Amino acid sequence: MSRHGAPGSTSVMSDFRDLNPGLRHGELLTMSLTQPDRAKQNEHRAIVVGAGVAGSVCGRDLAAAGWSVTLLDKARGPGGRASSRRIEPHRFDHGAQYFTVRSESFQRGVDSMASRGTVKLWRPRTAHINSSGISIDDVDDEPSNRHPRWVACPGMNDLVRDLQHGLDINFQHHVERIERAADGWEVTCADAARTASAPNLVLAIPAPQATALLTDQPEIRCRLEAVRMQPCWAVMIAYDRTLDVPFDAARVEAGPLRWVARQSSRPDRSPLESWVLHASPEWSRDHLEAESKIIAEDLQREFERILQVAGLEGTVSPVLCTAHRWRYALVDQPLGAPYLWCAASRIGLCGDWCLGPRIEAAYESGRELAQCLLRRREARAQAV
Repeated sequence: MSRHGAPGSTSVMSDFRDLNPGLRHGELLTMSLTQPDRAKQNEHRAIVVGAGVAGSVCGRDLAAAGWSVTLLDKARGPGGRASSRRIEPHRFDHGAQYFTVRSESFQRGVDSMASRGTVKLWRPRTAHINSSGISIDDVDDEPSNRHPRWVACPGMNDLVRDLQHGLDINFQHHVERIERAADGWEVTCADAARTASAPNLVLAIPAPQATALLTDQPEIRCRLEAVRMQPCWAVMIAYDRTLDVPFDAARVEAGPLRWVARQSSRPDRSPLESWVLHASPEWSRDHLEAESKIIAEDLQREFERILQVAGLEGTVSPVLCTAHRWRYALVDQPLGAPYLWCAASRIGLCGDWCLGPRIEAAYESGRELAQCLLRRREARAQAV
């Protein structure tokens, strides 16, 4: 998942070749500036690698403060791990399943998105399934009464699309290398033809992916060693009839699966019968490199066993069943700090892995890192 102008010159060339949609490959954006203006523009430019929740929030808040921000992401569209996939005529939220709200700052953001219809409450019938059988949750005792479940509409990736509104997003840009440059950082994408440079760099990608890029930052790499992330195999499965079971979502406490959810139970979704199945971290890790077809077949059989436990009569055959591997899905051991920032190198890192396995953690991490950069700018302005 991902991500020069000479001193004293009266013009500055911002090397955003092929990243600005208005520029042709190899063309440079040139602006005639005075020396103070040139320094100010350079100071307030940033590249954000990774356009999921954390990267989008960080980029949004910097751009709102007047910064020039370019986001790079290897995916084909918005979402990150809050992704949705269309397999016509079905749509699956195969990444993050929902989010809850605890902090005041995130509540304000959610309230704003709710006013636009981007997010809505999800109230599924829930159950717990273990080796002893199935237990239907009492609505009055449901944990979601304390922290309601929210989903984006019409798909989870619309949460990120909302956060990215108005930003310069460059998808299908797989960052392969980052290097120190005369004016900060130069970023090179996988095809080596697409490069970008800026004084400030933000890595908003999973910690293991950031580690692979930080070849000349031993202190940051050392901090990242404490972070642990777990994989998750997700299966998208659909049927030609409604499954008559007494739950829309269930936590599974035994066997390969850990979570199953009916997509049509979510607001603003198709009524077609489709489900997302998430395997446990342990099972996913043990089968990490297996073929996706085999994974889909194995987890389909496990889901059919659960349906029988839930009282479904007869057999059902899916009309669609496919698997997706999330290599870095869940935060097992977070950093324990909202972000990392190296003032000397002017590089920052953010993501849910900083605080915990929640969308809210990614949101707060990106927001806190943006505030860090803005505070430093304000301090320098006051010093001048």
